[in-house]
Amino acid sequence: MIGTRFLADISLEVDTREAEKSDNLKHTVNYQAVYEVIKTEMEIKSYLLEHVASRILKAVFNRFPSVSNATVKISKLNPALGGKMGCVSVTLSHSRDEK
Repeated sequence: MIGTRFLADISLEVDTREAEKSDNLKHTVNYQAVYEVIKTEMEIKSYLLEHVASRILKAVFNRFPSVSNATVKISKLNPALGGKMGCVSVTLSHSRDEK
């Protein structure tokens, strides 16, 4: 979604019990890797925020098998809608078994 400014927020549900004990990154989701997935999907031209959000969720589930549920919110900042608005947003939530 090139050509304007966007904000992406993501929440992931992951079993972190092993990471809590081990303090080892290999036992949880690497947030830098999640950022890279989102960045890659955001760079693909799209017309709808819904389409981008859906692609991000699919990519996250494909890349990170430990994610059981995810919610992504994509906001278009300062949209040109003829009035003063900070952003417009779409939020999608999926669980692994419905992706």
